[in-house]
Amino acid sequence: MNNLNKKKDIYMNRLGNLFETIFYINRDCPWTKSLNLKDLLDLLNKEIDEVSYALDKNDVTNLEEEIGDVLFNIFLIPFIIINSKVNISFSNSITSVIDKMIKRHTWVDFPHRKALETVETISDVDKIWNKNHDKIHGRINRLKRDKKLLTEKIQKLEFKKNEIKNKIKSSTFRLYQIKESLKEDEFKKKIIGISIYSSDNSSENSYYRNEIMKLTKILVSSNITCISSGIYSEDSSLEFLNNNIKKNGGYMINVKKKSDCINKYCKEEINSESNETSEINKIIKKISNNFIFFPGDFKLISSLWDIIGDNDSCINKNIIVININGFFNGTKRQIYDLTRKGVISQKTTIRFLDSVDKLTRIRI
Repeated sequence: MNNLNKKKDIYMNRLGNLFETIFYINRDCPWTKSLNLKDLLDLLNKEIDEVSYALDKNDVTNLEEEIGDVLFNIFLIPFIIINSKVNISFSNSITSVIDKMIKRHTWVDFPHRKALETVETISDVDKIWNKNHDKIHGRINRLKRDKKLLTEKIQKLEFKKNEIKNKIKSSTFRLYQIKESLKEDEFKKKIIGISIYSSDNSSENSYYRNEIMKLTKILVSSNITCISSGIYSEDSSLEFLNNNIKKNGGYMINVKKKSDCINKYCKEEINSESNETSEINKIIKKISNNFIFFPGDFKLISSLWDIIGDNDSCINKNIIVININGFFNGTKRQIYDLTRKGVISQKTTIRFLDSVDKLTRIRI
């Protein structure tokens, strides 16, 4: 009992410290002053949920913190009553609950009133509590009140359930946005990526194949990621390039439609949300730091003009054209002419090289 009395004195002292802290917060904090009883009740319910969660997790440290938050909100009640100018006497509330608890707890010894009866079990307590309550309010009224409270509680729980569902949806969407943002940041950190553009007929020329082999060695030795898209036919130049990059331990990323098969050469795949080629091209442009074009067909030249025309994709990036045997000479003259006239931005860096060997002179 002495130990309990000592703790009582300590707790009373600490609760006094808390009450004093709240006094100063309420005095100087506009947000606290703006709260009404309904606001405080919502905050208190949230803190009680946090206590319940910490209890379920057996997280003692967090439980101590959350119990403190509950006490803070409870002790804030008299100040909110004063701030809100509600016609309620906090003093009457305290007097009322003290009187009620002493009258109901007839089995407890108080300094000014001895126990009127004895109890040994929780069942005894329950019977006497209900008996004392019924003396004042009547049993029927108690049962009606209990029914009403249970009905209201069910309604509140249903409302809370819907509220939690909406919060989960909102949190899930926010989490998705964060994950996507982190993915993008991760790409920026990881990829010094080059998109390779080449058409199938490039592989038919042995000289082109030798140039592709040289490019493979440069990419792998420099730890540069190669970015490709879709599925390409066997014995094509891109198939030849990807196969050699894989054999030499290089890193390949394939951007593809959801419906496309898995690329056997790539270590990583990005699925486009859309099956539109334009969407795949957007992703490639976004994650690529540089673009390399090998000789091929008209479709390849069209892709080159698409990259050049997209100013956002080209700023601070190299567009490197491997102009073997003068394949791109006509395009080269057009580009120089349009750059001189200001049609193509000066910020767009387009380099024409007659062999892959000269790539080593460029910082990519």
